[in-house]
Amino acid sequence: MKVAVKPIRNPDAIDISRYPLIPMDIYEILGICVYNCGQGDSIAVYGLDKDSRKAKSGEGLQKPLHIDYGGYQDNPHRQHNYVNCLSHWPIHPDGTILLTHWDQDHYWSGLRDTNLHTKKWLVPRQKVSSRVAVFSTKLQNGGCWPENRIHNAIRFRTGSGDEIWIEKIAKMSKPGRTENRNESGLAVSILRKRVNNIPDLIICPGDAPYSKIPHLQYLRPACRLIGFVAYHHGSEAHWRQSDSDILTAGPAVSMPTVVYSASPNNQWKHPHQYNYQRTFPPTSRLNGLREKMTFSPTQNGTSIKQDILFPDARHRFVKYRQLGTPP
Repeated sequence: MKVAVKPIRNPDAIDISRYPLIPMDIYEILGICVYNCGQGDSIAVYGLDKDSRKAKSGEGLQKPLHIDYGGYQDNPHRQHNYVNCLSHWPIHPDGTILLTHWDQDHYWSGLRDTNLHTKKWLVPRQKVSSRVAVFSTKLQNGGCWPENRIHNAIRFRTGSGDEIWIEKIAKMSKPGRTENRNESGLAVSILRKRVNNIPDLIICPGDAPYSKIPHLQYLRPACRLIGFVAYHHGSEAHWRQSDSDILTAGPAVSMPTVVYSASPNNQWKHPHQYNYQRTFPPTSRLNGLREKMTFSPTQNGTSIKQDILFPDARHRFVKYRQLGTPP
């Protein structure tokens, strides 16, 4: 989207390399859940508390990082005027909301639920509308990713050695020029350490094509791909052969998972699945692709979320869910 009026004016997050992205009590990362937020993105990272007492009581499973807090068309909370989104999409008390870019379908629920205005926000500095500029000033603990850390991914590590990589992929455009916010925001990769083996990888690109994320040039050949969120809600826009090349550049599990986060009635007809299906055909060595949609029907109506879990973490996830941890 290339409409721009004025830049975000929140102060830079001080010393981004030491930013407290992962709360101290989170020991390992189990995967992500992609919520059904209608057209948009709302993604939580699953973390496991290192406090064994909490783990035994079923409170060990936490959500220390939320990537985007959006959803507009067909958002399930819209009929309730977005009241108490936080109770449905909870965040660790010391957790952070990371905004990939300032498009409405990526921040809208966070704007409407004022309970979220006191949470920690880490956002890109981009050109936005006047309404968004006003909203950004209401974020009491909002900080911008510094513009001097472009094409320079920062790694945030848990006690177990798992990592979250975050990178701002392009600078904000110069005064007088429009900005493609999809390709100047923040992109996220999540790595889970495996003993005596290469790390496992989950990719959360926001609306940026995979080929526009510099750190994937390094990570993808060096990691085993577990799954990824389809960029720009599965849009065919700006898809290049280089996006297929990045996704297939290194090892992967059989049938890696892709999640399409979109509204079933959106005007752009997202998702356009064929690019992903061609990249991972059923006849390939990976046996195709496991495709999930946030609006997939279930026995009880529609899905609440879709998970991508690291294979060696699934048994822990099931265990703590059975102990009563909320979804």
